[in-house]
Amino acid sequence: MITFIMSLCSLQMLGALPQTQELSYSQLLSQTYDLRHLCELPAADERSEQLRLAVEEGQLEYEIAGPAVVTRLFIDATAGKISLDFAEDSFVMDLSDTSKLAAAPLVVNYGNATSVTLPLTIAANATLRVSASAASYVELDVWYPGSAYSLPDSSNKFLRTQRDKIKRTIEVFVNNQHPVTMLSPNPQKIGATYYRSKDLPPSTTNGEFRWLLRGSGIVRWFELEFVHKVAPAETVELLRSLVLKIEHGCESIDDEGTTVAEIPLGDFFSAYRDASVNNNYFLGYNEQSQRFHCRLPITFKKNLRLSIVSDIPGMSRLKMIAGVDRMDPKTVPALTLRSNFVRAVGSSSAESAQLNVKGAARLIASMFSFTSPSSSQVIQDQDFGFASASHLPDLTHGEQILRREGPGVFGNNSFMRWYLSAAPSSATELSYNPALKLADDEKTNYCLSTWWFGSLDAKVAGAVTYPQAQRLHADNPLPTFFVVDGANEAEHIAKPRMSTGSTIEVELVDSSHEVSSLQFTKWMPSAPMQAILFDYSIAESGTYSFEVQLMTGPSFGKAQVLIDGKATGEVIDCNSGDVGTSGLIAVGAVRMMARNSHVLGFRSVDEKAIGIDCYIIKKL
Repeated sequence: MITFIMSLCSLQMLGALPQTQELSYSQLLSQTYDLRHLCELPAADERSEQLRLAVEEGQLEYEIAGPAVVTRLFIDATAGKISLDFAEDSFVMDLSDTSKLAAAPLVVNYGNATSVTLPLTIAANATLRVSASAASYVELDVWYPGSAYSLPDSSNKFLRTQRDKIKRTIEVFVNNQHPVTMLSPNPQKIGATYYRSKDLPPSTTNGEFRWLLRGSGIVRWFELEFVHKVAPAETVELLRSLVLKIEHGCESIDDEGTTVAEIPLGDFFSAYRDASVNNNYFLGYNEQSQRFHCRLPITFKKNLRLSIVSDIPGMSRLKMIAGVDRMDPKTVPALTLRSNFVRAVGSSSAESAQLNVKGAARLIASMFSFTSPSSSQVIQDQDFGFASASHLPDLTHGEQILRREGPGVFGNNSFMRWYLSAAPSSATELSYNPALKLADDEKTNYCLSTWWFGSLDAKVAGAVTYPQAQRLHADNPLPTFFVVDGANEAEHIAKPRMSTGSTIEVELVDSSHEVSSLQFTKWMPSAPMQAILFDYSIAESGTYSFEVQLMTGPSFGKAQVLIDGKATGEVIDCNSGDVGTSGLIAVGAVRMMARNSHVLGFRSVDEKAIGIDCYIIKKL
């Protein structure tokens, strides 16, 4: 289970808030995309909690004492009602019609779950009530700002008065806007990091990309871009071989400073395995600009140095640009961004992958990454349930997002957990341990990356610099279950298009079935003759053969394959008494032109579900 150890005995000495000041709803909305408030020391009676509450027989009732802010509410259902009943008013949300409240990413429908990260404020006390027959649990992240603050009750009537402010907040995420900074133009640096031979002394700048920002202030955001004409190495090796280092107090480009982050470059941007698209606002990779971005604030009182060290053979050429606010050193907040990377030890659990801090700290996010050949890679128990990035909406915010980026389903995986404003905090000591259980397999290896705000003198237990051999995972383990060679796994396609009213989900099957990668996409139409469409590109004109493998069973019906909108091959009847696969079915051969806009579709003839396991497109 998640473990937090907090000591609040000296909070009063570290920072006290003014008496009874109002925390406006506009401020709370801004805290969903601007994390500067987490750079302040924890207040005397400030705290947060993360809860997982069981829904029994479709009902739940739970008391919350304010002032409090529910910063995240996650329920594994998309039908039913959730309410917060205050003394004189209430908030009610219909899970089947969340669009009346807000749009993504503040409210997201995952197909089989609903997430709300729109702040829900409680002035004094409220009763959370859930009525959802299909629900089994609710997760809550709650922030208690302290008795010095007063809050409104987020009734439906109150939220309607905030509609314009909520809309502007969503636009920040949708438009992927940088925070507006005072320093103009934005400073930038282009440089290179080289392979460091053992003959070079460690203090030399030869071999490192270094950028020294002088003075004091806050780096509100920065971007990093590789500017090679030809990529210097395989992406996987590149992202784990380069190391990002952040140091404070460097007098010059050569001097050593106080290191607050030392983490593989890809892990820092929450892309440990590949430069995969990550739609999180704070950390990620933008496929259109081909830039990595960070919008976690980095405060500095006396010079800040960003370095990228390489131990790969060959040069990596980089461009970095930053948005900076200059400040007087006396007004710079006490906490700054810190980040750590820890390799776990052992083969049956991740209990040794943890963060232990002595000093003031606020945990904001963690990413657990692992490579495993096992079909039961993570036990999703009472503490962890995941939304899968293989079928997520474009925008997400605060979820435990599971990304699969390697061979099969269980090759290379990572999940990201954000705590947003409900960041677990402590003035003296903070420990975090996800304690995830993995399959007992000697080929499994895993690590934990954390992002937190802490003081410069906060001490991290077990902080070490790992050599490249320990940063890189072992060669991709081949899954120990059935895989169709050369196939496109339907469940890995991020955004298939489908008829209005139809729904889709990814299902996991038992390893006794020869289902490729043990998963398939289950598509459920709402009427006969509806279709689900998968886009693909053809690089070279020619004749291509098509093979598909569908699921069979009592719930599946008749399917017609469509190639560029044209029915191809015979109707496939997938209805049978037992769950299984159709085996690879040859649909036919089609002459295709080289272009990016081809479409493979599956039409439901009889309105029954279609289970799409995988398909193969091969040039003859």
